[in-house]
Amino acid sequence: MTAELQKTEKYELTEKDLATLQDASIIPKGTPMSQVQLFAKVCTERQLSPFSKQIYIIGRNTKNGTMYTHQTSIDGYRAIAERTGVYGGSDDYLYDGGKKLQEMLNDNKKQPTTATVTVYKVVQGIRCAFSATASWSEYFNSYNPIWNKMPFNQLGKCAESAALRKAFPGSLGGIHTSEEPMHDEVVEAEEVKAKEEPAKKKEPVKKKPEVEEATVVEEKKEAKPAAKKETPKAEPKKEEAKDNDSQTDIYTKYVLKIDEYVDADTLKSEAQAIITDAMTDGLSQDNNKELQGYINTAYMKLKG
Repeated sequence: MTAELQKTEKYELTEKDLATLQDASIIPKGTPMSQVQLFAKVCTERQLSPFSKQIYIIGRNTKNGTMYTHQTSIDGYRAIAERTGVYGGSDDYLYDGGKKLQEMLNDNKKQPTTATVTVYKVVQGIRCAFSATASWSEYFNSYNPIWNKMPFNQLGKCAESAALRKAFPGSLGGIHTSEEPMHDEVVEAEEVKAKEEPAKKKEPVKKKPEVEEATVVEEKKEAKPAAKKETPKAEPKKEEAKDNDSQTDIYTKYVLKIDEYVDADTLKSEAQAIITDAMTDGLSQDNNKELQGYINTAYMKLKG
């Protein structure tokens, strides 16, 4: 793999490239150039294309400032595994102890309890199996719309990601896929403190987070320029169909950011900034309401 990396052209993002990636929510708007340069280096080292949505940056607010992590898609994982030259493919996803998807659908199952995936790696000429299982109770995110639309596929990708890491720990260490919840050890391995962008100071929250967050959305709605993409209530289905993929990407990015909080008070003080950033990135009003609900739920879990 080292030889392949040496042949790879270095990623050098132009201002136009940066604007394109920010508009596509691959790189958060306002990300310091030092982080952009680091991201470009990671893209080069891992041979992943941000323009193909194989990898992107996640930013999160902490007491010490904004922290940035790198996450990849399942396609990026597969690409890295394939380039090792010893990736031996994978089996179809199996659910609830060994059932195929068609069997689950025949049983009128709406979502799986578990998903298991086996991937293969050629070790000294032998095709060895590496399996992993993902549990619905641990991975399911009710506020992420893609999980409700494609429950089997989402949980299957989480299991596949875990199996690929088992098989290729040296190549896939340090980055998790977007379907998976973030873990502290991954954050510690990948995040870099943003010296150029200190944490924003917010006014103390006098009421429950639900009340403040609802106020934030209304204020942002009125201040939003007319040129910004907004989903008119008169034709929501048309706009949703047009921007579904983009909305899902933006929503998922902020859900992952919220999941990284470990302190209820920190989340409470920065909830307004999260909602504001999400709307700046183009998240629709309906999805912003869902995001508010997710923040409230995350806050109560941390508080409880």
